Amino acid sequence: VIGGAYLCFLGNFLFYGLTYALPQIFSSLGKELSPAFQVLIVSICDIPGVGLAFLFIYSKSIGHRDGLKILAGSAAVFSLPLISLDHGATGLYVGLPSAYLVKYIASAFFTLAYVYLSEVFPAKVRSSGISLCIAAGRVGSMVAPLIVE
Repeated sequence: VIGGAYLCFLGNFLFYGLTYALPQIFSSLGKELSPAFQVLIVSICDIPGVGLAFLFIYSKSIGHRDGLKILAGSAAVFSLPLISLDHGATGLYVGLPSAYLVKYIASAFFTLAYVYLSEVFPAKVRSSGISLCIAAGRVGSMVAPLIVE
């Protein structure tokens, strides 16, 4: 339950935190990039992210745990270049694709975490275990805006 709660907290924090933080970052970039348009692009990245999650779900060679590890590592790697957005126009060429990729991966991680947790608990305690994990995830989605501010 503790590991599942951590996965849900991390998935919700990453997904909703990026949804909250990226419009603020894009609004400070300048007039050449409309924050509303950038938010639209970042939100569109959620759709293929679900497709990536389904690839991990139905993959016979990569299990759910390995998929979560790959996605968490990828999210960490693609989050690092977001620092370059503060360095002006030259940082946009690295930072914007990184923002799109991290949102894409966050969507896949979010979906895969919930699928994994629905399968990992035994039938007798499944509803209790998943509900505790989902509650921890909701805490992550509530804490994300506080940390961004």
